[in-house]
Amino acid sequence: IINGVLYDYAKTVAFKYPPRRSPGTNTELVLESTITRISACAFYDMRHITKITIPASVTVIGTSAFMHGRTDGKSYSSLTEVIFSSGSNLSTIQRHAFQSCKSINNAGFVMTLPRSVVTIEAWGFWGANTSITFEAGSKLNKIGYQSLQYAKIESRLPEGLKIIQQDGLDGAKHMIGGPLYIPASVEDLYPNSLKVKDSATGYGNISEIHFAKRSQVTGITLDNNQNL
Repeated sequence: IINGVLYDYAKTVAFKYPPRRSPGTNTELVLESTITRISACAFYDMRHITKITIPASVTVIGTSAFMHGRTDGKSYSSLTEVIFSSGSNLSTIQRHAFQSCKSINNAGFVMTLPRSVVTIEAWGFWGANTSITFEAGSKLNKIGYQSLQYAKIESRLPEGLKIIQQDGLDGAKHMIGGPLYIPASVEDLYPNSLKVKDSATGYGNISEIHFAKRSQVTGITLDNNQNL
């Protein structure tokens, strides 16, 4: 155990951090530089850490790793920033990894998604109100089901992105407003994948979607109301 984090013997996996552990005056947590994986539910319901640094060696952030489940109705996050060390090798953000990881006043954390990330699985950042920028040269290939729902994103999605699954960007907000630009590499759009402005709920602020020239979109699946 180092700074409250339980690692395996070789310090390659971060297994668990006590959700209600008070770190005192130091609310920033730097994970060991030798780990390659953050285990499922490792930081589930983490309450008091404001900033966490994830080393370049990590390739997978496990299912529900930083999720807030609110099992007692009071599970709110203090996290304001997730930092990835330079040269990150992170490739996969698994299901529910950061779901509902937001403060009591609904403020989310900020992060720059490493260029190495290929897949954000279903519900990856659902309901976390995360502000996400994409590192230059992003290899992101897939935005999973409801994975960036209600997130704050850049105006241009990464070139190379191929799949936006159902509700992938539903209710998403542009950081500065204006159109959302879909790269030519996108091939498949699922129902509600780009339903980005909802006057009924107030979610979303993107009123226009622009497709790049020579777009490779080959399938657009509509829902029962004939919406994207």
